[in-house]
Amino acid sequence: MNEKNKHLLNYEIDELKFLEALSLGVTFKTTHRLFYSKQFGDRKHYEQTFQYELYSEGFLNLNKLELLRLGIIKQKK
Repeated sequence: MNEKNKHLLNYEIDELKFLEALSLGVTFKTTHRLFYSKQFGDRKHYEQTFQYELYSEGFLNLNKLELLRLGIIKQKK
């Protein structure tokens, strides 16, 4: 494991709970996102895509409190 991600070893990560939260509409902070707009005649449509790196230091730091609250991560004993 990458040296800077060693703190991730202190947590148990429940991927199923993470996917369930996403399916229920929960969004998390991320630095990986894409935005598109498309013109359809007189209407403009916007598309937004988020990419999450669940096992990254940056994602954990941005979302630690929410991940703990939702039971997605738990401190190992």
